[in-house]
Amino acid sequence: MKKLLSIVAAIGLSSTTATSVVACGGGETFELVFIPSKAGTEVINTVKPLEQQLQNKLSQKAEARGGSFKKKVKVSVSSNYEAGASVLTAGKADISFLPIGTYNSFKGNKRADGTYDKLGILAQASRQGMKTEVETNLDSKAEYDEKDSLLVATKYNESFSNIDEITNKTSLDKIYKSDEQVTYYRSYIYINNEYLKSMEEKVGKIEEWNNNNYVKNVKTLINESKKGFTFGKSKTSGASSIFPLMWLKNTIGYPEAELEKLYSNSKKQTDYNNAAEGVENGTYDFAVGFSDIRADLKDDKSTTTINRAKSAIKNSRVIGVGDKIINDGIIYSRKRNNSVELLNDVRQAFKELISKEENKEIFKIYSHTDYSIPKDIASSNEWEAQNDKDIASVSEKSDAMLKQIQNWN
Repeated sequence: MKKLLSIVAAIGLSSTTATSVVACGGGETFELVFIPSKAGTEVINTVKPLEQQLQNKLSQKAEARGGSFKKKVKVSVSSNYEAGASVLTAGKADISFLPIGTYNSFKGNKRADGTYDKLGILAQASRQGMKTEVETNLDSKAEYDEKDSLLVATKYNESFSNIDEITNKTSLDKIYKSDEQVTYYRSYIYINNEYLKSMEEKVGKIEEWNNNNYVKNVKTLINESKKGFTFGKSKTSGASSIFPLMWLKNTIGYPEAELEKLYSNSKKQTDYNNAAEGVENGTYDFAVGFSDIRADLKDDKSTTTINRAKSAIKNSRVIGVGDKIINDGIIYSRKRNNSVELLNDVRQAFKELISKEENKEIFKIYSHTDYSIPKDIASSNEWEAQNDKDIASVSEKSDAMLKQIQNWN
């Protein structure tokens, strides 16, 4: 499988309390931006330990090569996906965790060596694959048609038949995650069970859907929802905007005019926790997100019990699965970083930090399990150029969708 990169971006940096915008930049700090795919306070509380760990690593690596690293590492959370890219292009932050749509929108102009002039690829993330995609032999298929979408959704819902017996996060993860490490993810489309049940006279029981009525039933559910469909608030988000729209267009068959109307009249989920909670309690009839956003809900006073996750799973279903999305990664500002030695140190540092057992929970905030990096400084430009080439080879349709929705309300 080609090593591909999806980049998760964000706009408007929040303070460490995730409630106000802070200014980045300055020669004394090394600014690291995380995106708010979950609530900002949860993200910042999870990643805060990286400040000192990364600072120590960079200092040690600089000293080992006869240099020094005196900057203070600072982490912050952006208010949406596009801002993390904007602060990079402006040279006000050093690195950011960004999605493919955001990276493509902000990377700049192509250079002679095949890389781009505003943003660079620091590292490519991998994550655990989805067990149902493997068991249906559809994990390697890039684009799903309506039969694939129905099959994976049906088998996926069936895999949670014993959810009442599950008592901890480890057991829950084993239900739907495979041991395979992959460089992609998909957008899963969820529906509230109460709304689904209220529509059974028109669409029948979801367990009885088949290839002949799947598209018709999904359209009926969407078109007759008084609450409308739900998308993410960032247009460049792959899992919550671009790829759900592609699923609606290519798999369910919505023409452009209807798709624009559907988007303009939709609700906008603020983050993936909000999406999971909303589709559970009926605030939303539909929700979208990467892999299983419901399983990541944590109980308010415990990280070991999974009552919120179980409730969300029991009160919603998956009705569709989208195409492959190139995986998340870490992106750097070319305006702010021009030292190949420092970039190499940062790459090596993240590779080492994510390998430590005590840091697994930090990187799990984005479901990252490892990072792919260049083998050495000499090959870094070639490595970046190849990743950019891979991204371009699979991004034609998603880029077209992103361009199409730029002026939609």
